[in-house]
Amino acid sequence: FPSHDKLELGTNDWEMAKIVNKQLANTKPPFFEVWYTLSSHSPFDIPEPIVPLTKVENPYVNSIRFSDKALGHFFDLAKSQAWYKNTLFVIIADHSHYNHREIEPQNMEYHRIPLLMFGEVLKPEFKGKKWDKVVSQLDVTPTVLSQLGFDKSAFKWGKNCFNPYTKPSAFFTLHFGSGLVEEEGYVSFAKEYAWHMATDIKEQSRQDTVAKHGKAIQQRVYDDYLKR
Repeated sequence: FPSHDKLELGTNDWEMAKIVNKQLANTKPPFFEVWYTLSSHSPFDIPEPIVPLTKVENPYVNSIRFSDKALGHFFDLAKSQAWYKNTLFVIIADHSHYNHREIEPQNMEYHRIPLLMFGEVLKPEFKGKKWDKVVSQLDVTPTVLSQLGFDKSAFKWGKNCFNPYTKPSAFFTLHFGSGLVEEEGYVSFAKEYAWHMATDIKEQSRQDTVAKHGKAIQQRVYDDYLKR
């Protein structure tokens, strides 16, 4: 990687857009490639001036704008590549971040992240469609594998989100607790507290049920980890 393009965490997203395109041009299809962007991660040392956009978390918002431009640059370059028309692109965040909306981490909205699947390989009925079901990062791999007709059994913690018989849910964690989002709402909880930290479910019994589901998931994941 060019040393003059590196910032504190690594090469900035704009330069990486060019590097990734160059690598893909020399990669024999079919391929599976991952690009982990860095510019929108702290310390947000992007290679352009920080301008006043928001009163809260302004450097972060600036970094998001820069990363968005870098992604646009990547696709401008990719469209001229032979593999472009046969490729499914998946854009997703690994986690959320405190931002100008000032939402606390125990709130479900704090953990809302983008997920985009697009490309010329999409069937016409999926193009431009907004999926309004609850989905998490764990569901991306089994969903894509299901569309390709591949075995997804190795990814037991996720589900095919396009399966109408699957119950949508998303588990999330924070430094002092966890939470679960289901179709009817969410509950966040912590071991240190006897009450639920945040919820949008009015009925107490349903709050308890969703919290119980979340704690069961957490226990099963931990048990699975200990067996490995």
